[in-house]
Amino acid sequence: MIKPGLISKRNIFSWILFLLFASSALAQPKGQFAAFQRNNIFLETNFVPSDTGYACFISYRISFDNLIFVKNDHKFNAGITLDFELLNDSKIVERKTSSKSISVDSYDSTISQKDFLQGVLRLDIGRKNYVLNSFVSIANGDRNLHLDSIKINQAEIIKHSVLRPIAVIKDGTDCGTEFPFQLVNFENTIPFSPSSAELLIPVADTSVSKIIVSVTQDKKAVFTKAISDYVTNKFGFLDCNDKIYFQKSDGNKALKYFYVPDVNGELKEGPADVEVKTDSSKMASFIIHVFWNDKPRSLMMPEMAIQCLAAIEKPEVIDSLLSLDKDEYAKALSEYWNGKFPEKKHVFNEYEFEYYQRVDYALKKFGSVVNKNGAKSDRGMIYIRYGQPDEIKRDYNNSNMAIEIWTYKRLNKEFLFTDKTGLGNYTLGQ
Repeated sequence: MIKPGLISKRNIFSWILFLLFASSALAQPKGQFAAFQRNNIFLETNFVPSDTGYACFISYRISFDNLIFVKNDHKFNAGITLDFELLNDSKIVERKTSSKSISVDSYDSTISQKDFLQGVLRLDIGRKNYVLNSFVSIANGDRNLHLDSIKINQAEIIKHSVLRPIAVIKDGTDCGTEFPFQLVNFENTIPFSPSSAELLIPVADTSVSKIIVSVTQDKKAVFTKAISDYVTNKFGFLDCNDKIYFQKSDGNKALKYFYVPDVNGELKEGPADVEVKTDSSKMASFIIHVFWNDKPRSLMMPEMAIQCLAAIEKPEVIDSLLSLDKDEYAKALSEYWNGKFPEKKHVFNEYEFEYYQRVDYALKKFGSVVNKNGAKSDRGMIYIRYGQPDEIKRDYNNSNMAIEIWTYKRLNKEFLFTDKTGLGNYTLGQ
């Protein structure tokens, strides 16, 4: 059996895509697959006022595929060490180290881009400007990485009594915390995701009872909300079960944390302007990016993503999209998918996500010596259109030709592929 990898098993998407595109021609996509590289190492900084300045909490998130795992007693073990240098006027004022290890049960977990090792540490800083340098050492190997420096600008930490908003998700925990919110921990971004994310807005002036939060993107108002739900506490952060949670910390000053629910439902990818108005007439402004962490790689190049519609769409539709200016491809592709599923409630389009997960899988799994682009192969085209088969049978005939039979029981369909050359180039039979 072929493993589904990142592909969703939810039959609803297969049914919807099948019913919508059942009559479309099985054409070949144009162009070649371009490799992508991602940086799956993230650092986030959050600040809480203290008696001497600020507590700077540095949280990190590193995907498993960036680690080096070694098998030992049926377990796969890996780890990292992070060294931090805090500089003021080019002089090192403090150094700190954080080490974490992880153990998983399967090889598939060791190459995952969706699972992360996370941790957090605290630096106490004064009311000055700093530069934070970070170095990562990967256990079980000689891989050392110097991450981008982070500038800590005092003027950006707090604006008119408002500190930078913090993206969190609701998550009940048995870690003993009073506040069951988990830090999103993707470099201070809001997640572009079908799952709801919240925004916590820390306010140092505890006399404030209500705030007005306005969000705009591309100079268009997304929403304006009056927020009066808050909790007052002396919060820090806790590393528990490889997740980062809020935890009471007596060494910090009490803040009011105002709570904006489901903040990402109406936001698209890219920068968002967040304005916070307190009881006073002062307005605090922040730029926060909306980040799609698990975006399919094939969707990161809009021209290629349009070409990959060939598994479900007519050539004239694809040609029409490609006739636009290249800087319009991303917008046109988004409008294409939104037009197919206008009933969706959030900006995030789960059907588009499912489709390009399939494309990614086809690109990776179905390439051959003859046809390196797996999305152009016959198996790739069928996989993109219908998803993971319910059953795959592989056999050899008397001429030593490899044969695969894919069965989709829920769709009452069966496809036969043959490899006549032994080079992995399976072609679709009648």
